[in-house]
Amino acid sequence: MKIYFMRHGFAYHNLGAKLYGDSAYNFPEYEDAKLTPEGVDHTIEIGKSLKNIVFNRIYSSPSLRCIETTTHFINQNVGFNIKNKIIALDDKLMEPQGKHVCNSRKDRLVLESIVPRCNKTFDFSNVSFNYDKNIVESDEKVDKRVIDFINNLKAECYQDDVILVVSHYLWLYKFFEIMTGVGYEFINSEVKIIELNK
Repeated sequence: MKIYFMRHGFAYHNLGAKLYGDSAYNFPEYEDAKLTPEGVDHTIEIGKSLKNIVFNRIYSSPSLRCIETTTHFINQNVGFNIKNKIIALDDKLMEPQGKHVCNSRKDRLVLESIVPRCNKTFDFSNVSFNYDKNIVESDEKVDKRVIDFINNLKAECYQDDVILVVSHYLWLYKFFEIMTGVGYEFINSEVKIIELNK
């Protein structure tokens, strides 16, 4: 499998952190933060640069900034628009719960009312109904989510599939740490490609 890992575009909590430091991650106005206009533009540019890649499967964190990133990215993608119209939202791709306000997400019912306007089909089967943003996840639980996602990919996908995964800084860091022994620090909208054997 060839997997394109992408960190979400520059979002308002990222801007807040630049202005106010890491404390901004707990500002109420950045809860489930959306992309800034700069983040949208950069995500579209990245999508255009990879517009001819035919993705067999696309997975995204259900955080709004990842949904927006995925939507803007695939709107530029010729292969996706021809071959596939399903984006699988997956709680396993979220940042650690409870550590920062910005990493919470909308309730599933709210999400289902928002994302149809994105003009794509989203699969909600791996998004829980009852999301408790007050639960603080341990590092071990986050690692388990990453490993579970890897195992699901191996079970669901074919060896010659080309896959897009849109997630968050820490989730992506942990994925690379688990898979290669060395974490990788993604910047916003960055894409990194790896091969994964079943």
